[in-house]
Formats: sequence, C-alpha cells, structure tokens
Amino acid sequence: MNWDGQYFLQIVTQGYTHENVMAFFPLFPLITRFFSDIIYYFVSCIVSYHSVVLITGWLINTWCFREAAVSLHDLIRHMRGGADSKFTDTVVFLFCYNPASIFFSAFYSESMFAWLTFTCVLSLYKR
Repeated sequence: MNWDGQYFLQIVTQGYTHENVMAFFPLFPLITRFFSDIIYYFVSCIVSYHSVVLITGWLINTWCFREAAVSLHDLIRHMRGGADSKFTDTVVFLFCYNPASIFFSAFYSESMFAWLTFTCVLSLYKR
C-alpha cells in the first residue's frame, strides 16, 4: 500500500473523488472492486472491506503477473519460430526477476497492463 497503491485503493473504495486520482485508468480498480464485493459478501463477518480489497488486489496482480509471464513466453517463442527455448526461458526469467518486478506484486496495475500488452502483441503476430 505504498506510493500509487493508495490511490488505487481510494479509487476502489471511494471512486474518482479528487483530481489526483484521475491519472489512473479504471480497468484494474473496476475488476478489483467487482471481485472484492463478491468476496466481501461471503466474509463480511470476519474481515473488513479494506482488507478484502487489499487481498483481492494482490491476488489479481499475482494472477496477472503469471499470465504476463506465460504470454511473454508464448510471444518470444512465436517471434523466434519456436526455436531456442533457452533464450525464451532467459527472457521470461529476466522479466520475472528484474528490479522493477516489485511493482508486479504491489497494488498497481502494472501486472494487468503487461499481461494485456503481451497478449495483444502476440495476437498481432498471429494475425
């Protein structure tokens, strides 16, 4: 919940209330809110809504990060004609363990953005 994560949390819980949150696109907050509302319906007697939103955001980011790595693997393999799997594995490894990958586990939209970007570029290559 550091840096921009607080703004995503504010968007999920309160909506776009101030100008400083207008810079963030709504897809990640909308999906997080949708699943948070469903989960909170079942666990409202145990956990606060704030906690449910944070856990749901983390789960969505983890899932999107995994899907981004799979999409990147498929994209590199497709671009190189299916050959040289060691190179493809190295690219995915570097993607997963680069210093900026901390943002893929934070309450940010980067995991979803990476996954959607790799998937769209792959679909363009496949035509």
